[in-house]
Amino acid sequence: MRAAPALFIFGWIAAVLGYFGILPENLGAGLAILAWTTSVTLILLDRMAKYRAEVGPLQDMWSDGESEDEETEVEPLANPRELGLDVPL
Repeated sequence: MRAAPALFIFGWIAAVLGYFGILPENLGAGLAILAWTTSVTLILLDRMAKYRAEVGPLQDMWSDGESEDEETEVEPLANPRELGLDVPL
């Protein structure tokens, strides 16, 4: 995760070097865009990993609770015409 801020700063350095003509402008802009995009991708991947680490145990607990309580019955919904409701088609 330490690479993301370094890449972001490198992008700014490349953009400034391209602006002042030390690097060709196209090369500086390309490096800046590549560095910023990579930085954002790394941040998103890190956040996704943290989310999976937090939610994974909760999903396991939910599935354990469902398997213990197997007495749940599912009933079909009532027909609206039997209830006297007119359903337009």
